[in-house]
Amino acid sequence: MKTFEIRVKSVKDVLDDFERTFEALRSGKPALRREGVFFTSLEAARNLLTPERLKLIALIRKEKPSSIYKLAKMAGRDLKNVHEDVRLLERHGILQTDLDETDARTRRVPDVPYDEIKVTIRLGEVSELSPSYPSVDRSSYEVARSKYLPKRIRYLLVAESPPRDPRRFFYFENVWKADNLFLETMKVLYPSEAFTAKLIRSKKAQFLRRFKADGFFLLDAIELPLGQIGRSRKVGRIRDSLPILLRRIKDLLGGQDAKVILISGSVYEALAHSLKENGLEVANDGPINFPAQGHQRLYREQLKTTLEKSGWVPSGWSQKG
Repeated sequence: MKTFEIRVKSVKDVLDDFERTFEALRSGKPALRREGVFFTSLEAARNLLTPERLKLIALIRKEKPSSIYKLAKMAGRDLKNVHEDVRLLERHGILQTDLDETDARTRRVPDVPYDEIKVTIRLGEVSELSPSYPSVDRSSYEVARSKYLPKRIRYLLVAESPPRDPRRFFYFENVWKADNLFLETMKVLYPSEAFTAKLIRSKKAQFLRRFKADGFFLLDAIELPLGQIGRSRKVGRIRDSLPILLRRIKDLLGGQDAKVILISGSVYEALAHSLKENGLEVANDGPINFPAQGHQRLYREQLKTTLEKSGWVPSGWSQKG
């Protein structure tokens, strides 16, 4: 019986596992590999395995639909939402899709290569698990993003990961605190309109529509929050995500050119060289500091410089900058 394991572990346990794997690789020993994923809170695991997604997994396993369209019909759900769930489950390794090109139409055929899913919680570490935040279904992120997906992406901003508190997600329209990335980005792009944080927040949907109309889109390198881990570990996690991220970027761009702007030092260090090697145009020549912990002004200056170099000049910018 082949098992996919979802482990709920403390941050300390995650870091200890990483150290053991790193030491094994450094000494030339084989690192222990397990089929599955881990989360540092039970809510995060629960958000992945929603009843709707579990039903999709069961249908794929039992009925073996020949396309995602047929899967949506079996589930009685909207095709677009089923596509989003399938992509999410595939990114976490729970299912896979293969291309069927046997006739004129190319179809993605979903498959579940496991017999069971096991959730493991180490009881001795329950008290050390990450604090709970309000539960948000991860598909909510995709729905919010897709609402503001431009017809053609001209500038693709890539940040680290969603915030630990899901209520602060960049594309959620009602956010009233701790949303520095959105605030500072709008100040750079629309300086003649973004006067104060209160004004920007009160008109967030309007600013997001403008962001979309001007061809901007923001993507996270990792779809789940990285949390409070050191820079070297962040870089490692982001590098590990590169194959999935490349696929997401290529799917979004659809063969069209776009300038990629990497936000934060860890994202730049992890991705800049590899994205260039894969034919993508990275616009920034160096890291752009994330706009937090006093780096807001520096972020605005670095982003503005990158955009000017890339040809973006909104009317609100003066010649002196």
